[in-house]
Amino acid sequence: MIKDKRLPKEKLSRKELNILLELGLVEIKDGEIVITEWGDKFLNLPTE
Repeated sequence: MIKDKRLPKEKLSRKELNILLELGLVEIKDGEIVITEWGDKFLNLPTE
């Protein structure tokens, strides 16, 4: 789903996108959804 720190728009609902934007995990650059530094850290958190 994630490729070069970019998310395809068609994979996210409007609600999901709004939540990610509000949390600062993604931003929109040049019309594309890009994972922010915080989003990258969040995705790399250790899991059990």
